[in-house]
Amino acid sequence: MNATLSTRGVEFDRPSTPRASGASQRVVVALEQRFERTPDGIVWGPGTFSPEFWGRYLEAFDKVTVVARIRPVRFPSARFERCDAEAVEFLPVPHYLGPWEFLRHWKPVRNAALAGLDRDCSVIVRIPSPIGSFIVGHLQRLGKPYAVEVVGDPYDVMSPQAFRHPLRPLLRWWLVRQQRNACLGATGAAYVTERTLQQRYPCRGYSVGVSDVRLAPVRDRQVAAFMAQYSSVTLTQCVPAPRTYAGGPLQRIALVAVATLSQMYKGLDVLIDVTGEKSGERTENGYHQQRDRRGNDRIDRQERCGDT
Repeated sequence: MNATLSTRGVEFDRPSTPRASGASQRVVVALEQRFERTPDGIVWGPGTFSPEFWGRYLEAFDKVTVVARIRPVRFPSARFERCDAEAVEFLPVPHYLGPWEFLRHWKPVRNAALAGLDRDCSVIVRIPSPIGSFIVGHLQRLGKPYAVEVVGDPYDVMSPQAFRHPLRPLLRWWLVRQQRNACLGATGAAYVTERTLQQRYPCRGYSVGVSDVRLAPVRDRQVAAFMAQYSSVTLTQCVPAPRTYAGGPLQRIALVAVATLSQMYKGLDVLIDVTGEKSGERTENGYHQQRDRRGNDRIDRQERCGDT
């Protein structure tokens, strides 16, 4: 988001030295993505969060502090890429997985999430995010402005068809409530939809709908003040124009679906069903559908071919 949120007249709870003319501008970006850190201090994660991703923030700020879950590992996971850079630092939040671990560790998670804030920083929260909810609540109590990037809908993620857990109804209610509150109190908001998320999670401040996918290379262009310029995916090595095919009937049709497989709200399990694959059979794209002990269809995590 190409906007520096003004903090004039707002006192933050943590003292900091007065900013001199030309001092660096820092933005804190909070998100729910999980990362890994090797003993040499390098942070690794999915290629969608490589240094190219954070470059959009460095167009407006001098430094990016990423607040996210980080798990210490000896070696990075397969297909992970380096995510930190000279102007991109990571503030680790205690790693948790699932609602139960979050509830058990909510206090250290909250404390770690707030540790990267000071009076002079700008804040952008990518929601939905339990980590972001701690930051938003803290900033609202202090009267400090913040911006949100609405990249998902907890109402859909926590639907009965997509998420099975004893606490699902409570989590759905809480996450939807938190996201509505975060958007209502935000100085600015960027959405990945044209109107759907805006209708469910309105923002009183400036808001804009933007694309969720950024294709590289991208032509330079001037952006008006407070215009959002971000995306959740950076695609490289793109062809300059659509491919053309020779005339005549196609011998084979390839259906490509790009989405996370960690949750089923994108409907990839439905896609596999409608393509004629039966439970327990291996499909051509390497996925393997099977039934768990509860008899629910799921995608085998061992066969996801690069799922993050």
